[in-house]
Amino acid sequence: MIRTDDNHAVFSFVSDTAGTFYYALGKAEPAKQPEQGEFSIVNAKGFTLPATDFFAEMGGFEIELNRATKEPLRLEDFTIICPKNGKLILGRLETEDNKTYKLHMKKGYNFVSGTTYNATIIFNNGTQASKKFFVDV
Repeated sequence: MIRTDDNHAVFSFVSDTAGTFYYALGKAEPAKQPEQGEFSIVNAKGFTLPATDFFAEMGGFEIELNRATKEPLRLEDFTIICPKNGKLILGRLETEDNKTYKLHMKKGYNFVSGTTYNATIIFNNGTQASKKFFVDV
């Protein structure tokens, strides 16, 4: 049996048991999180589209930043997480002003209404902006 805490490990062995035992102690540095940057998400909401068939675009999310980015963001910069279904599958991105971005779900996919989502954008300089928001459409 092994009991451990932050600084110690206590072992209990059964007597007369042959075997080889290897053990190493070390402290790992916590993973570095991206820093919060100069941009923030001020509004996030879901939208639906009238679907003509199952393989059409059915909806997505509109994300508004506190100010416009110099260059348009890419679809890969965005992550939308659903606590029920994990990372959502996004299909395309559109913006007219680099401040408000429309993220369309991939064709044939949709989100669950009545759920809180977490939107995260990771910018080129490694900073991020995140916001939790409730969607009920």
